[in-house]
Amino acid sequence: SACVRGGLGLGAQRPIRQSPRGGAFTLIAARHRRVTAYCEADQWRFDPRYTQGRCPICGWKPDSAANAPRWLAIANRLDWEMLGLFLLADVLVLLGLIVATAAGLMPAHGAGLGMPSAPGGVASGVRTH
Repeated sequence: SACVRGGLGLGAQRPIRQSPRGGAFTLIAARHRRVTAYCEADQWRFDPRYTQGRCPICGWKPDSAANAPRWLAIANRLDWEMLGLFLLADVLVLLGLIVATAAGLMPAHGAGLGMPSAPGGVASGVRTH
């Protein structure tokens, strides 16, 4: 198929040079560098990029660990489940209002919530004579 022949667009399709082990060395492999830190207290090797710069067991932070960007630190502090729950509740209330308006259950424009509304939004006044 064309997708297989043309490649998947995941990196260099042709090697940019030969690796020391004899295989192809693509652009993706060139950009990937192994970063590891070793925690003496836990005798644990970890990659600080995936543990927010700290040891996942004791919380020790190596000197060479890069700080996370500010937006990532804020995003990690948010409780995304609660935010999603509130967003879902807002969407459900909005949908309820849309359905109630379409069914004629909401007051007409200009009528208060305590006042009765006429169907279709056309008000007929009370006849006194």
